[in-house]
Amino acid sequence: MISIPHLRKASRLFHSNSFKKEPISHLKYASLLPLPPQKKKWVSMQEGGTRLVPSLAKENVLYKLEFENPTGSFKDRGSQVEISHAKANGVKDVVCASTGNMGASISAYGARAGINVTIVVPKGTPQNKLKQIKSYGADLVQVPGDYSAALKRTWEMVVHHPEVMLTGDYPLRAHGQKTIAYEITEQLGWKAPDNIIVPIGNGTLVYALYMAFQEMKEMQLISKMPHLIGVQAENCNPLQLAWKQNTTHFVPQKNPITIAGAIACGNPVYVQQALECIRETKGQIFSVTEKQMRAAKLSLAEKEGLYSEYSGAAVQAIAENKRFSGKTIALLCGHGLKE
Repeated sequence: MISIPHLRKASRLFHSNSFKKEPISHLKYASLLPLPPQKKKWVSMQEGGTRLVPSLAKENVLYKLEFENPTGSFKDRGSQVEISHAKANGVKDVVCASTGNMGASISAYGARAGINVTIVVPKGTPQNKLKQIKSYGADLVQVPGDYSAALKRTWEMVVHHPEVMLTGDYPLRAHGQKTIAYEITEQLGWKAPDNIIVPIGNGTLVYALYMAFQEMKEMQLISKMPHLIGVQAENCNPLQLAWKQNTTHFVPQKNPITIAGAIACGNPVYVQQALECIRETKGQIFSVTEKQMRAAKLSLAEKEGLYSEYSGAAVQAIAENKRFSGKTIALLCGHGLKE
């Protein structure tokens, strides 16, 4: 969380005429991000400013189209902060573990910054995502096993090469992803939605949204917190099972197999934070089957004209089949062409 004095200063900026006139974008909220002080070191591709589109089928649902970001996923928000720090600190090499989207994003921002990038992915990562990563000139390492195996490999690499910066689902990225919540709230006329449906892999996004809404509440920009509604694939659902058992303890799931590769994290990095955030906002966690995700991906395209990867299909499965009271945001985090 940002310090209280800093939030008060940012709050004054939010009420200024110049801020109100500025178009919505990720960097519009730069004062609330842990960016390097030297703006010339910031690495940006004008990420953010993604549209909020009303559903045609469900009156109270709006889709946040995060696949409109430069590399086709919400990961660009966190990469902007991480790679800006790498450039500001003179880092020449970075490494990242990924199921695909984050690897593509770090590779693109690294290319723009002139930084060498190594991406470690589990074998079986979708070919379209591998092609995208390699197209940016990144070194690609595929490891047997799941995301946890890829993560372990990056830690080993950094231990042997301490000059290499570790990027991924860590604090800088979490702060970068907060801007999704700020954009949604401003797009709704500075009113928090009642619910946000979020796909859960490592849990970083849930934690980021919670931090942002807490900051807005502290700044008195909003009066209430939205309910955070998490969704996992039934074939990879450690948080959903912990939620169901009303415990903070969870059993890691090794080598999960699901079509929703973007959220195939059997041992989530932010598991405790995600569970706490959802409980504090009186939210819920659901899991969906492979069959439900396949049907929802088609439904989203046929009924709404939106083409999302399977993490978004998981969100759609809940958005179209569950009833929530009040304005509900469904996050579509990656483009369907990626899988």
